[in-house]
Amino acid sequence: YKLMTQQAIDTAFATCGNNPINVIVIEQQPGVSYHKTKTINLSGEFNYNKFANIGASHGNSKYIMISNNDVIFKQGWLDALLTNGSDLMGTRCPNDIRQRDLRADEIGDKIGRNMSGWCFVISRELWLKIGGLDEDFGFYCADNATVEQCREHGVLPIVVYNSVVQHLGSQTLKTVRNQDDLTWKYVDLFNKKYGKNLFEDNKQFQLWKQKHS
Repeated sequence: YKLMTQQAIDTAFATCGNNPINVIVIEQQPGVSYHKTKTINLSGEFNYNKFANIGASHGNSKYIMISNNDVIFKQGWLDALLTNGSDLMGTRCPNDIRQRDLRADEIGDKIGRNMSGWCFVISRELWLKIGGLDEDFGFYCADNATVEQCREHGVLPIVVYNSVVQHLGSQTLKTVRNQDDLTWKYVDLFNKKYGKNLFEDNKQFQLWKQKHS
């Protein structure tokens, strides 16, 4: 994991052009740090949105990028984002089937297409306006909640076609025991909190709800 994280950091610096970037890593392992970054070591339960908010609070740039560690940044990713300049921007992953037919920037609310939680940008102004990312969502639906928070302020994400960041694939769910708590618990909460019906037809979700009703 350390090598993967450092690879993400190194590719970000190597491909950001002449633009300065400030990388803040939230690391759960004590004593682990990374080159060219400010590393904040935090123990305790993993919470994606909470950790993202902590990282964001340690910076002061106009734009905040929230990113997983399992990514590779491609040449020009930052120039494309700065040229677009929207308040909520998604990046494009070359091997994501949900984005295969994209040929240009596109505004919308589709998770995985217009915005993916593993790498997106929010302006600091909008982040402050929504009161930070919704920390009720520690993993699953974290990005869904962000879209709904921003929608309340009249902003939808736009995927920036020329900002290419390759997602190598999340490993988190494979390494935890409480998979249902990281998935269906958050889906149920998201639907109730934001008045949605995500995964309502999914049999596993229906079984989980029966068990927890």
